[in-house]
Amino acid sequence: MGHVLLSPMSFSVKLDGVDGVLKYFSDLEGSLKDIKGFHQEVAEETIKEIHKSFEDSESPLGGRWAPLKKKRADGSSKPLVTKNATLMNSFRIMKLTAKTAVIGSTVNYGRWHQAGTDTIPRRAFLPFTERGDLVITDALQGIINRSIDKWFGTFDKKDTGDNSS
Repeated sequence: MGHVLLSPMSFSVKLDGVDGVLKYFSDLEGSLKDIKGFHQEVAEETIKEIHKSFEDSESPLGGRWAPLKKKRADGSSKPLVTKNATLMNSFRIMKLTAKTAVIGSTVNYGRWHQAGTDTIPRRAFLPFTERGDLVITDALQGIINRSIDKWFGTFDKKDTGDNSS
């Protein structure tokens, strides 16, 4: 019998015996035909993580967003990026195939808040490092584990210590 483990950036597969190898690849072939659902679930969870950053005024990488230098005209000290939630609510799955899911926004000023500028402090909301690597949060790791279990049926929770479900 085989199992698949997901670490933040790689899969490892352990197969026992020739029968295990043949069964694993036979099962994998069937699963890969409908992997689009797996990508959709992970993309939807990533969008939830983006929303959480806005709601908490906190970077998914850790740390609170920089406060405003002065209160807004309405008396609020929440960053303008959260005022009407246009940017937060603009994130969608732009492309979904059996091989990939692409998340995007139609709002062009998001990049200035994500990276910061000379006049706008960085208020990161995307769960990606400055190099563009996806940060696997506990919530995202949970959905990945459950999705692998659902879509591939070969995930063994005891190997990662994840007992959630």
